[in-house]
Amino acid sequence: MQFYFREDNLFFMRKNTVKILLSLSLLTGTCLILSCDVRSPVADNDFNPVIEKLFVPEKSYTESQNTLMVRAQVNDPQGINNIKDVNYNLFRINSNEEIDRGTLKDDGKNGDVIAGDGTYYCFLDAGLLRGNEGKYIISVEAIDDENNKSASAADTLNILSGQENISPVILKIYVPAAVTDSQADSLLLRAKISDKQGIADVCSLFCKLYFPLGNEPLAAFLLNNDGLSGDSLASDSIFSVKADIKKYAAGPGIYKVRFQAKDRGGLLSWPATGSFYLQIENNPPVLSNLSAPDTVSRSNSGPFTLKIQVEDPQGYGDISKVWFTVNKPDGSSTGTIFKMSDNGEDGDQQAQDGIFSLTISISAQNETGDYEFIFRAEDKSGLQSEPVIHKIIVVE
Repeated sequence: MQFYFREDNLFFMRKNTVKILLSLSLLTGTCLILSCDVRSPVADNDFNPVIEKLFVPEKSYTESQNTLMVRAQVNDPQGINNIKDVNYNLFRINSNEEIDRGTLKDDGKNGDVIAGDGTYYCFLDAGLLRGNEGKYIISVEAIDDENNKSASAADTLNILSGQENISPVILKIYVPAAVTDSQADSLLLRAKISDKQGIADVCSLFCKLYFPLGNEPLAAFLLNNDGLSGDSLASDSIFSVKADIKKYAAGPGIYKVRFQAKDRGGLLSWPATGSFYLQIENNPPVLSNLSAPDTVSRSNSGPFTLKIQVEDPQGYGDISKVWFTVNKPDGSSTGTIFKMSDNGEDGDQQAQDGIFSLTISISAQNETGDYEFIFRAEDKSGLQSEPVIHKIIVVE
């Protein structure tokens, strides 16, 4: 039996050389950070490491108690594991006088979310800058295992006279060690905060959820201090939230949670990270509501669309593939796997609505008789649904 359907178009992305310009934005807090795009983040050849972004504090104060952190996003044509050292030098501006030098780390500690992800950090010695008003240059260079060096990336740090608003501090976070599937819609997260200007100066406390080994957050949640939604006492030092992570979870594993507080002056606390193991009982997809004709004519039938609804107990995102096979009237298989889609194309009316579709047609060469259509779905762990079998009679 022959079936014909339109294949998806293929798109190819052409790599473009992008000129990255210098841009500055301020993020202040217990650790003051500024993001600046590296002026020329390109390698001299296919071997040298590259500093793609440099994050430097824009300013600090002579009497500041804050920690100053420098971060650099580093890459290497041979992979991140090929990076041997990332070093910095601190100079007073318009002078060759070196104030300090040191090494940046990528160890997943002190607020660094993922070890080995190419984001390196270091803390500047605040004692060297305390009381020393003026402008400074921070230069960063990466070296790989073959001693190939990146182009240096540099930016300025301005030390002003006086003392600024002090950032809030996260004293302790409360994250359960393990979370079951039944608890995933009401995960209690809490954090204890301190602020030199008083707890009323803390205007928000938020946390971000990260997939195991993921660099980008899956979701963000705002903790409250109003005695509601899991918070036990209003206006104390402990902020809380009951977070529904069920729709964001992508299977069992260790998830990270990153907390950060913000005061009314816009200053951010130094982040605090915790983790929990998500225990999810996996169940296979379920098929229902098949839409298919009972009889088609090989001589005058046009294309027709097969549709089936697919639901997964772990959510739509756990559905890996949906397909059907066909047995001919003599009982033998056609040998073809027909993949169905939920992308708004190939006869599918609406993308991602859980109804998978495929438009097919028969030809005059198809023999008449009873054809058996067997529909199946599979989740990301490989569990398959119970098959749905439908008979279509091909007539003259």
